[in-house]
Amino acid sequence: MLFTTPGVAVTSDLTRIELSAAFRRAARAGRISNPERLITTALAEVSRSGGLRTVNLRIGEIENEVHHLLARHRLRAADAIHLATAIVALDGPDGVQFITRDRDQAEAARSEGFEVL
Repeated sequence: MLFTTPGVAVTSDLTRIELSAAFRRAARAGRISNPERLITTALAEVSRSGGLRTVNLRIGEIENEVHHLLARHRLRAADAIHLATAIVALDGPDGVQFITRDRDQAEAARSEGFEVL
């Protein structure tokens, strides 16, 4: 996830899939019930707040950057896709804060010039 201006976060469409997967894993583990309702509520709330803007995931446009990132950094595929989307969609890291909890992705984002939160 990226912050481009105060209060506005940008992420790729892949985040919606990751959110769905996380809620379904939590339901299978017995930590939550009714993941469908939670997914619908979470996505609606994010859209309604206006605080999150999604960038269309265009694999054809980012594929070369993904391969370069995977060659340069220790990243999982989804993490490389998010970072490549940021690099390509935003035309570089200037003035953008990259948010991640993953150490390898944070290290890669810093190396690519992003400020990491």
